Amino acid sequence: MELFRNIAKSGNYAKIMGKNRRGILWLPMVFAVGTALVFFSGKDAVDGADAKSGNKLYIADFKAGAGLPGTMGKNVRDKIKLSIFENYGQKYQIVSDDDIRVMYKQAEKLQQSGCSDEACMTQIAEAIDANLVIYGNIQKTGGKLVLSAFTLERNPRTLTIRTFSMVNETFYESKINHYLREAGIKLINPRYAIKKADESFNTNVDIEGIDTGKVSGLDISILEFKSSDNIISQIIDYGKSLIEKGDALYNKGSFSSARGEYEAILERIQNKLTADKKRQIVKFTNSVHERIGATYVMQYKAEIEKEDGILKGKQNPDVAFLKERLSGYGQLESRVNGVPSRYQNKMGGIKNALSSRKSKLWIAITVANEQIGDRAYSEYRFETAMQYYTLAKQEAGSIFPTAEKNKAVGRIDKKIVATRKTGTSWLANKVNSLLDRAEYMNFKDNANEARNLTKQAGEALNGSAFATATLQNRYDEVARLLGYTVGGITFVRIPGGCYLMGSEDWYSKPVHRVCVKPFYMAKYEITQKQYTDIMGKNPSGFYNCGGNCPVEGVSWYDAQEFIKKFNARYKTKIHLPSEAQWEYAARAGTRTKYYWGDTVDGDYAWFEENSGDTPHPVGQKKPNAFGLYDMSGNVREWVQDCGNDSYNGAPTDGTPWTSGDCEWAPRRGGSWFLDSGSADRVWTVRNFRDHDSGFRVALAE
Repeated sequence: MELFRNIAKSGNYAKIMGKNRRGILWLPMVFAVGTALVFFSGKDAVDGADAKSGNKLYIADFKAGAGLPGTMGKNVRDKIKLSIFENYGQKYQIVSDDDIRVMYKQAEKLQQSGCSDEACMTQIAEAIDANLVIYGNIQKTGGKLVLSAFTLERNPRTLTIRTFSMVNETFYESKINHYLREAGIKLINPRYAIKKADESFNTNVDIEGIDTGKVSGLDISILEFKSSDNIISQIIDYGKSLIEKGDALYNKGSFSSARGEYEAILERIQNKLTADKKRQIVKFTNSVHERIGATYVMQYKAEIEKEDGILKGKQNPDVAFLKERLSGYGQLESRVNGVPSRYQNKMGGIKNALSSRKSKLWIAITVANEQIGDRAYSEYRFETAMQYYTLAKQEAGSIFPTAEKNKAVGRIDKKIVATRKTGTSWLANKVNSLLDRAEYMNFKDNANEARNLTKQAGEALNGSAFATATLQNRYDEVARLLGYTVGGITFVRIPGGCYLMGSEDWYSKPVHRVCVKPFYMAKYEITQKQYTDIMGKNPSGFYNCGGNCPVEGVSWYDAQEFIKKFNARYKTKIHLPSEAQWEYAARAGTRTKYYWGDTVDGDYAWFEENSGDTPHPVGQKKPNAFGLYDMSGNVREWVQDCGNDSYNGAPTDGTPWTSGDCEWAPRRGGSWFLDSGSADRVWTVRNFRDHDSGFRVALAE
């Protein structure tokens, strides 16, 4: 008892539990600054750092000077926390303000006093038994920000305090993300040298001029062409008059109409002259072709410049706008590629211009998605950040030349690695802190708050790409410890997973793989008292067994009516488990006949040899590994599925089998007069009632 009193005075609950749990930051939305985050591999940061797994770290709000927003100090703290998550992972248990309020009352008083000097930070470090405390201030001077930050190190053996590291940096506000990130590294590793800010990126696209090459289509010398052949001269003279009409349109910028005139001349030559005459005016014909080539060049140059004008008129364009312009240039490129092959040699400059613009647009689109990822990262939305960085990397694959593409991909790869590492650390801190506080509340007999905190931890874990097996196992352990109660029914969380369902016996064939999502299963079979409270009657033949004995003498339809009324009363959605859920929950990770082994064991179940021909109160035997009682013996349990005499065609996703003979349903688990293994099944008409049949219920997560 003396140990518990001493621990209670210090507020160090972790010592009570005998566990070294990591905490979690209280992480509000942070201040977004309009510059790209520059990520760091973390190697230089960790090298030489005096970081040991399990060290406890507290980061105070920074004091913001005059002329700065009131939230600036808190934002600075959050950015430094983010840097520590990114670079030092789970090497530190970062104590949150919520942790202090709940578990460290002495430190809470100091925190609420508003003190922020070294003496105050020393007292907080002692109150929460921290190894390191980070604090400081940020000021605005001469148009720049000045950051002063300090790390105090406390020796838990000698209780001495020393300044471990410090940062003094001056920078423009546009570079705040970079310098706060660098400060986070330096404050943990005093040997680290802060790097100057790297280049920033924006989504503006610089447009170069279009080099069309030499356009010689309007070589006027052809109009002075003479021939000694009188007929040829007359043909050329008439052709010159037609060319002049086309040239007039060309000079007005009506390139398509001019081309029509030129092509009409070629059509005359092709259809109205003999091969001999065509041979004699070949120079004239080539001149017409040159003019046609020039119209294509000048037409597409004008169309590109029109697209350029739209692009130049937009500052910091978003992804949607950039992709519209990319589509516009792409359509032009398709049309240019459709120019007749004879004139393709004229289109080199046009193609180069389009290629250059498309590449720059891909760079801008890549940067735009990076920036969305950067904002999400700075706001601790790591799933979103990963989504946009992955998208940015895909889009960077369209950049050319290869050197530019490799540069962009390399930059984004660093961000993906940093996000994966930081997201994993952040989630672990968040979930472990919630679960620590849940255990603390449970220890204080505040079960409702403990379950609420556990629920928050589950919501954070659910579907997260950063969840680890270790973290999931910790959550499952606490969730099983606390359970979940509604309407007097206590539920145990069953973690999702895959297993081999069935056996080679009777109707349990064939063995097949089934994957089940997480769900909640009633810890016990529904009791006579629970059934009577809802239905107003007790159908049990063994009513003298007592209210805590399982209800029996119920059909599948009786169970459904109970569920309907229960849900209406308590605004919930309980249901009979599917057969796959039931077996998964019963096995609890085992492959033996029973969930304890391959032979009957009276320590785990009531069956014909030890029951005395009667059911018994629920929960008197040992539970399975999931914390469920009486999954073998006591009473058989109805499940949701229709009757089928094998598993051929059965669902593999854990859902009920809704086809087959649906006037029948399986019963699982054996009873007080017949033992039954985890895979054994019988199926019976749904309106059948006898005194070894009951049920338990499930609840979706």
